[in-house]
Amino acid sequence: MNKITDNLLNQSKKTVLVFGGKVITSLFGYVNLVLLARILNPSSFGYYNIALSYVLIFSVLGVFGLDKLIVKYVPVWEEGNNEEFRHKVNNILSFVIYVAIGVVFVYLFIIYLLDPGHIEIFFIMSLSVFFNSLSIFFRAFNQSINKHIHAVIPEDYIRPTLYFFILFGLYFIYGENSNSEILVALSYTITFFVVFVTAVILFSRNLKLIGVNFCFEFKPQLNKDLIKYAIINMGNNILNQNKMQILIIISGILVASKVVGFVSLGIKTASLISFVLIAINMVLSPIISRLYNKNYFEQLNHYYILSVKILLSIGGLVSIWLIINSEVLFNLFGYENNSLVLVIFIFSVGEIINISFGSVGYLLIMTGYSYINLKINILSNLIVILCLLLLYNYESIGISVSYSLGLSLVNLIGFYFVYYRLQLNPFSRFHLAFMISFFINILLFLMTERDLSIYNLLASNLVAFFIHFTLLLVIGCTKEEKNSLRKILIRLRILGGDQIK
Repeated sequence: MNKITDNLLNQSKKTVLVFGGKVITSLFGYVNLVLLARILNPSSFGYYNIALSYVLIFSVLGVFGLDKLIVKYVPVWEEGNNEEFRHKVNNILSFVIYVAIGVVFVYLFIIYLLDPGHIEIFFIMSLSVFFNSLSIFFRAFNQSINKHIHAVIPEDYIRPTLYFFILFGLYFIYGENSNSEILVALSYTITFFVVFVTAVILFSRNLKLIGVNFCFEFKPQLNKDLIKYAIINMGNNILNQNKMQILIIISGILVASKVVGFVSLGIKTASLISFVLIAINMVLSPIISRLYNKNYFEQLNHYYILSVKILLSIGGLVSIWLIINSEVLFNLFGYENNSLVLVIFIFSVGEIINISFGSVGYLLIMTGYSYINLKINILSNLIVILCLLLLYNYESIGISVSYSLGLSLVNLIGFYFVYYRLQLNPFSRFHLAFMISFFINILLFLMTERDLSIYNLLASNLVAFFIHFTLLLVIGCTKEEKNSLRKILIRLRILGGDQIK
């Protein structure tokens, strides 16, 4: 068996580590969101989310799309001369530092001109742009050399945990609906500084492990081809990964900040569905690059199908749980509104479509079709903005429809090009099994009387779990997959029996 195949067979452990990091990020991130909604008054919470959106978008500008370039080319450069490899990495890091500093000043200038209100929050969080841009670069580098745990430790393990303890302290000291937005903004910036320092340490350590004697020299030099590739990917990152932030910023112009805060909660709640997709993309993107360069299209399609099945298994269940528990979730934030269930449902439908197509964006980017992905993202964002301008009078409902429509469109068009350019198709009867599971569970949710007692909630979630995985196993899995699962269960029972003895 060749070297590439051997490497691919060892990805399961890395997937578990990355997945664990994304679980921690999602859980702590959501708890942190609850604390923020409690600590800040509704208006300040809305402004905080607008400021956060600016930071995340400008962070993408700061890294200049070079994160995707690192993931795509480092696996190839690593096989060459060490000195040449060190030189290329040094130049890219220098370029990111140079651009990130410039972007911070542009950010401050734009905020000064726009004066969106609560301007002190925006200024304090400006340093996060620099720290986050560099952290994204270091994460991509660790990811590209298959040090996935080092890629996720700073951002997925350390930052959300640290932010939780800081926010919990603020909540304990200041209580609910306080005017502590300055301290919240400062805490956010501090967490990214800690991430940055940790990422630098891990970056230096990993260079030594792969035998590269790295001594940083500030030489921000890139050839035209790499800059062109980076610009295309920067556009993709802004328009695709930051679609949520763009929506929040435009919504902040069109509607009241309270509505923006409410919509942010809905989007971030529904995004729990696709956290598995983020984890899979981190592990899958270097694999896509290696397999495509070696023309292993059969193995590439196998990984594509497998990743979508994992997404529908876990993300699909999360979507059902979110809809069933939507009223309880928003009660945690202190909101009571009958439209909340509908908002969660609309956002969830968009995220379900997102995971149903899998990593179409990464497939296009890692196989040399970044420019196609960019055009798709431009079109989908224009449609989102158009829908938002037409529907913003409906406030949260109109915004949620606009977002879900754009997310669905980018995946549908992306899949069209993945299928016809790469001949990859993830669809199988597994999708049918998920659709049946989703509709049965939602129908049961609508038919049963809403009882928010702990016992009823526990029972309804267990029933949803049983229905979901039973249908996926009986209808969705092939005979080979069922046999593989049976062998795994038998092996686990044997191991368990040996341990008891």
